[in-house]
Amino acid sequence: MLDLIVKLTAIYNYAKDIHYRAKGESFYSTHLLMDRICEDINDQIDELKEVYYLGNTNLPPKSADILKIVYATIPEYSENVRTEVQNLGALVQEAIISTREVATYNGSNGVQSLVDDIARSLMLKHGLIQRTLAA
Repeated sequence: MLDLIVKLTAIYNYAKDIHYRAKGESFYSTHLLMDRICEDINDQIDELKEVYYLGNTNLPPKSADILKIVYATIPEYSENVRTEVQNLGALVQEAIISTREVATYNGSNGVQSLVDDIARSLMLKHGLIQRTLAA
């Protein structure tokens, strides 16, 4: 579960950095795309922590511990927007893989349902990124 939380946090932070650093001809479309990528991620992280950890005897990981791992997960920045979007696509793909790994967790239906919803959301975001790169 921690890996999925880390990946979602990395996606959010990296996308927001692209969002704030956008410039040039593609400024507006990049700015809006990154908002779309970030949509719902914080709520999903909160729900994961609540559904998984509140129903479990383990304490949720501390934010500082999560952020240390996130720091190592976020790719180096590039001045090339296309490269940054490609890097973001790779992060989203890794998060999709993490949802599959969590799917092996034999927990409650609530956890599984939430992870399924997150996987669908990530696949849509990945599709948006791939469509943008194909343009």
